[in-house]
Amino acid sequence: MGGVTSEIICQEELEKIRNIIGKETENLEQIAKKIQNKIAEQDGATLKIAVTGESGSGKSTFINAIRGVAQDDEGAAATGVVETTMEPTEYPHPQDKNVTFWDLPGLGTPEFQAESYREKVRMDDYDFFIIIASERFKESHIQLGKDIRDMNKKFYFIRSKVDQDLTNAKRCNPKTYNEEKVLQTLREDCVNKLEEGGLGQPHVFLLCSFDLSLYDFHGMIETMQKEMPDHKRRKFLLSLPVTSLQIIEGKNQTLGSDIWLRALGTSFATAMALPGLSFGYNAVIMEETLKLYVKTFSLDEASLKYLATESLKDFKEIKSVMQSAITTQEINASLVLTLLKESVDRTVSITEKVLSFFPILGSLPAAGIAYVTTYKVLTECLQDVVKDAKKVRDLILQ
Repeated sequence: MGGVTSEIICQEELEKIRNIIGKETENLEQIAKKIQNKIAEQDGATLKIAVTGESGSGKSTFINAIRGVAQDDEGAAATGVVETTMEPTEYPHPQDKNVTFWDLPGLGTPEFQAESYREKVRMDDYDFFIIIASERFKESHIQLGKDIRDMNKKFYFIRSKVDQDLTNAKRCNPKTYNEEKVLQTLREDCVNKLEEGGLGQPHVFLLCSFDLSLYDFHGMIETMQKEMPDHKRRKFLLSLPVTSLQIIEGKNQTLGSDIWLRALGTSFATAMALPGLSFGYNAVIMEETLKLYVKTFSLDEASLKYLATESLKDFKEIKSVMQSAITTQEINASLVLTLLKESVDRTVSITEKVLSFFPILGSLPAAGIAYVTTYKVLTECLQDVVKDAKKVRDLILQ
């Protein structure tokens, strides 16, 4: 397969489509149901992340930062110099309620000693654990790590407030101060303590929750992604704050990899709905998908206002660099129909080539045109949003 056809569907996607269609070539309803279930399974996957550590270690600050929520926003995790979390508290991600961070009570408090911690905080409920310390890791951290390991679940150690350590080191040794050496010393100290406690080769990351782009944040993200099942990895990546080009590209690849599935869903919805070409059924799926793109890259109104506050940039200036139709206009059925109608004239001419690979769609011209049109519109809109996300990031870094 080559030429313009390969722009619409590659061999890998072709095989995925054939696997879904299977042998049910005479039952559109069954195939449509399979596609709907596949999309629902993907979008409905849940991710529960537990964040724990001693009182005052910065658990709540980290949860707010990774969710893109300001400390004083409604729904923010409570922070303070004393323990503010007395029971496991759920904090849904503002862009995806299926991704939840759980602020667990501080280790070592009278109410939550290590030996009873597992039962009291319901440790079996979570997908993986983040254990935070603002100073040295202690026996309570080590014991918790062992308990999680016994459950065959993943856990990661975060050494928080690293910016304060660097400031103190520079103040004490202004002439010989070397940031990388200080960071390396901190890492080695943490790892040695945990290894001495019997935790083998632990994952330890140095972070500053007030600026996640610094230190080991992206290394932590890469490690976590490698160790997650596919459906959890997708949820995790799409929920991350847009702190780097790597994360922007990761989101781009993840969303781009399932365009074929959503396009297939619209094609069968169209085929089952009305004779001839119908955009109405496409619009429903398309509208939700485009809103997902905007939220995933934190280009929605609420995310941009948070970004303006955190970066001390003007909100209107941030909005002025965006040019995509779906980031500068309200996403509704009218906009979606406009995008689809503009695209259909450009795609009808290549639809016949694509249909030759799908006999079931080849007998339904409306479905074939719907597939090609939706695929093209989603691909173009995703790339436009990615461009806007990069422009916003460039502005923030100025």
